[in-house]
Amino acid sequence: MKTLPIEDYFNNLKEDLKLEWQAEQEAFSRLLNQRSLRDRIEEGISWFPARARHEMYHRHAWLSVWIEREKNLDHPHLFSKGCLLKLSAGNGKSAFEIKGIAGRVESNGLEFCYLGKALPEAIFEEDWVLDLQPDETSYKAMLNGLEVVKKERNSPLADLVQSWIRGMRHDEREPVRAKAHPELNAGQQEAIQLALNQQDFFFLHGPPGTGKTTTLAMLAWEMVRHNKTILATASSNAAADNLAAQLQKMGLDPVRIGHPIRMSEGVRSLSLDHRIQAHPRYSEVVDYQKRSRSAWQEADKYRRSFGEREREERSTAKQEARMLQEEADAMEDFLRDSILEQARVVVATLISAQTALPSKLRFDMLMVDEAAQALEPAIWTALTRARKLCLTGDPFQLPPTLHAQTGLKTTLLEKGLGRFPGASCMLQTQYRMHPSIMEFPSAYFYGNKLLAGKGVPLNAEFGAPVEFLDTAGTGYDEATGKYGKSHHNLGERELIRRWLEKQDFPDNLVFLSPYRGQVDLANQETWPGSRPWSSIDAFQGQEADMVVVSLVRSNPQQEYGFLADSRRLNVAFTRARKKLLVVGDSATWGSDAFFSAWLTWVESQGGYKSAWDYLY
Repeated sequence: MKTLPIEDYFNNLKEDLKLEWQAEQEAFSRLLNQRSLRDRIEEGISWFPARARHEMYHRHAWLSVWIEREKNLDHPHLFSKGCLLKLSAGNGKSAFEIKGIAGRVESNGLEFCYLGKALPEAIFEEDWVLDLQPDETSYKAMLNGLEVVKKERNSPLADLVQSWIRGMRHDEREPVRAKAHPELNAGQQEAIQLALNQQDFFFLHGPPGTGKTTTLAMLAWEMVRHNKTILATASSNAAADNLAAQLQKMGLDPVRIGHPIRMSEGVRSLSLDHRIQAHPRYSEVVDYQKRSRSAWQEADKYRRSFGEREREERSTAKQEARMLQEEADAMEDFLRDSILEQARVVVATLISAQTALPSKLRFDMLMVDEAAQALEPAIWTALTRARKLCLTGDPFQLPPTLHAQTGLKTTLLEKGLGRFPGASCMLQTQYRMHPSIMEFPSAYFYGNKLLAGKGVPLNAEFGAPVEFLDTAGTGYDEATGKYGKSHHNLGERELIRRWLEKQDFPDNLVFLSPYRGQVDLANQETWPGSRPWSSIDAFQGQEADMVVVSLVRSNPQQEYGFLADSRRLNVAFTRARKKLLVVGDSATWGSDAFFSAWLTWVESQGGYKSAWDYLY
């Protein structure tokens, strides 16, 4: 195997990362800076006019206000929880800007979490332009992390880097035995034991529904049992929250770091902020803060007084306010560091693992869940905090979202499975899908190794477990424009309505589409089930009894864009437990190798239907 010197390897990653950031900035610039405000509103990345209505109270000490738009109320938008936002004065006369994070998001309002210590008074006095923003924090963190890794010498991390570059793996010098876990299958227990025996790397992979996250959480339990510390991560906040919940189910006590606004409600009790506020000494922080506010109020009394004595008293009060706030901040930092230093398991996103932890804090193992979606530089950045690496994921599901064609398209998980086959384990028993739903993905992606475990649905309650509804010849062509410039297909939406009217279906069903335009179009109406339509990407890692997939693309040119990556369809086709219904135009998709093979298989199973059967 050809290897590069360490400096060349990481310099190449840095250059790829710079190209990716440049491409993302250019893409965002085309959306934001080179479009008129009217076009940005049409694109769904801006609101105007937007007004701050009221402050919002939280048990966790962050500042937020509720923002509502006053026009274009029926227009879809691209804001989502956790995205970076900017408020700028809508009168065009002021350069004043306020940046924040989106919390709860609704069709015409959202929670704007302010990234400062106190809300500006002007926030309630303006008609604002609200814009979606790119976030360069992660890129800066990754570039810094790669530089640290490249220069590391005479340390466990340096040894890890040497092993990676040379393609050499090492067993633990003092291997330990895992306990028997009857709730796990043989493959999961074997994976845990193999991971414990590795000194540097371990790679856990497997198809959907095979319990990868559960196995990872049990491995963490074993590590803690042997007095080891864990930094458990994922590339997204949603995946990190899921991992934190699994770790808690295992009886561990994980500390979830990051801004609470980006966490799901179910894990906020595990957050570092929550633990700080529950600490017996947090009352000292509150006391300093109260005294600081009182001092500022005292200083404000002299705002319009210009006498010598008043200026001196105002200066003294402001100095005291600053000193007291510094004391509050120092005590809060002390509590934060103390909690983290005592924690056995810390959960974070890959980036916050580098940016939000005390600089000297180190862990025995870095775990990365959903590693197939993680950029390699992000994993190396988090690895500056650990001595051993465990990656978990499925290389046949969604890769990272990229804007440039660089070496970053090959993930660290894919590289690791090729370099260290002896340090990897594939889980093969899935507990989600009806055997018929499982059959084709198993053959196409997983070498026919996938097995159906106990408890999977076995009856065909709703007709053929896999069904394709073909719109070829109906004239249900795709369109773009009104719905966020993304593709949508009104005919497919109406066809799904007709299918539902004539068929039995479970209560737990979801509707998926690869295109935001179709999701927004469909969500203008009410649908069966308790959940709105969702993109395929957003639904990765989840499941439902029935999944309906609208493929949207239908055109004479046989173009289907990013869906040429079969991994996205693999995600969509492996979410269902009992019934998978796919709606699309076979004439458009016939040239795609994956889809053609899948359609041939569906026909052999008796699952092919024509849309014409539901039009009259």
